[in-house]
Amino acid sequence: MRRKSKRRRKKKKSIGAQHQNPASPFELYREKNYDEAARLLKEQLISKPTDDRKALLAECLYKLHEYREAINIIESIESCNSYLLDLAGVCCLRVEDYENAKNFLNQALQQNEHPHTYYLLAIAHEKDQKPYELDTATREIITGFLSTAVTLPECPLEAFLWLESLQRYEDPNIETRSGILEKAISLYPDSEEARVRLTGLYTYWLKQPRKALEVLQPLIDQSTSNPQVWMKAFYAARETGDYKAALQYLEQVKPSCESSRTSLAILKMLEVYKNSSLCEGIYYRGMAYQPT
Repeated sequence: MRRKSKRRRKKKKSIGAQHQNPASPFELYREKNYDEAARLLKEQLISKPTDDRKALLAECLYKLHEYREAINIIESIESCNSYLLDLAGVCCLRVEDYENAKNFLNQALQQNEHPHTYYLLAIAHEKDQKPYELDTATREIITGFLSTAVTLPECPLEAFLWLESLQRYEDPNIETRSGILEKAISLYPDSEEARVRLTGLYTYWLKQPRKALEVLQPLIDQSTSNPQVWMKAFYAARETGDYKAALQYLEQVKPSCESSRTSLAILKMLEVYKNSSLCEGIYYRGMAYQPT
């Protein structure tokens, strides 16, 4: 009986301790309870305004999509580090305040040259325009920011892909494009987008279809469900003259593409290749296909 009563007392004490020590704003933030964390921080800032509390409140407001309020809080901080300036820049981008975004991000770069900041500055200069809407000067500015970003550690994959897409399809630039994608793959080997793009360059522009297949091989080994991968593999294998492998890759596209117009064309192509065994040989791009 005494043991039970002691246990009960311990339980009561632990429950009482929980009531006496509610979760801190930081703990609430870590638990992703941003509303409650923001509420407590606002209360605390009335009596004890500190930069640390303001910084945490700005992060909570960002998570709650209260971007303008987050910007106001960051502007009230006496000494902002590069992380907070980046955060303010992102908040400005969210509300399409591109000029203030540039100001915050340029201040962040003065403190810390980080590739993500260069990437964000490129977005600020783009101003949500389509690639074909960019004038020459803006295009050069964006290319400059991205070119710097990809030389720094921890550069985001998106910066590599964007920089590659800004290069023109001309002989000198094809090597540049492939170099950008090769570096992206070395840092982000699981990127299907980078591998698919590089495969297209190797197959059609650099005339190295076997190297294209080497780029795709990790995805093929994983039996990816991405139809673009299998179509690129099909075209690359066909360029090497390995029609048997090409047909096998084309077969993989069928399950994932049964509704669009493109897939109807793929299915028709697949039927032609399958039925080619009835013919002596079919010719595509000047190459004879002899059924095996």
